[in-house]
Amino acid sequence: MRNQQEMGRREQLWSSLSEGRAPQDGEVQSIAAKIWRDAFCGDSALAWSQVEVGSPTHRKSIAAAMAALGAFPVVTSRS
Repeated sequence: MRNQQEMGRREQLWSSLSEGRAPQDGEVQSIAAKIWRDAFCGDSALAWSQVEVGSPTHRKSIAAAMAALGAFPVVTSRS
């Protein structure tokens, strides 16, 4: 199952970048969830869906996902 998820994320990255299109919300969320688990989750028992939308961690994960997908979010504030 995990290997299928990794393959799906690779396909999402490749599709968005190779087609030169803006990433779809589902693609951003999938990549952001992976980034959050790898970079911020640590010992947290929270799932990505439980991370507060708009929190610094959420915004950073979304920004990293957008960059990974070749899109660049508008920065409105620093945190």
